[in-house]
Amino acid sequence: MLDEESEDIVSRNDMPSMPSTRRGAPPRLPRELAEAYRLATYVVDTPQGELRFTIGHRSARLDRLLAGLGVERAAFLTAANPGSRRLSAEENSARTTRLGEQLQEQLAEAGLVALAGEGRDESGDWRERSFLVPGIEREAALALARKLGQAAFVLLESGRPPKLVPT
Repeated sequence: MLDEESEDIVSRNDMPSMPSTRRGAPPRLPRELAEAYRLATYVVDTPQGELRFTIGHRSARLDRLLAGLGVERAAFLTAANPGSRRLSAEENSARTTRLGEQLQEQLAEAGLVALAGEGRDESGDWRERSFLVPGIEREAALALARKLGQAAFVLLESGRPPKLVPT
């Protein structure tokens, strides 16, 4: 399964994560960025159709999906726009393709499959192709999000609302 020792997921992993505001304190996102994550809709393509969820709102459908996959938790991760800097569509597509291929290879060992999805804003102006990664531990998801240069990721735990985790 995915762990902190996994090889680099994408070749371009030199983007910094968001810095901590206090020594030893968890990282904080700028207010506008945290609000954008909170207002976004996260979409997962499942065999039963599109599943939508948002930060802080529990979803019975999401709980059923996790149970059906035989896992207690998952992470919603993207390789797009590292460091919250917009890349070209071509760069984001290449990063996402590499991430998807590597996730599928690593998850296959555990009999799991990463589910494609995307994060999007209400207006439809912002969309990032993403993956729901079933069975990944929080610390492994955190390490992976950092390798991908992401400011945060969404942690999904059965019976709890989706939670934004700054990196």
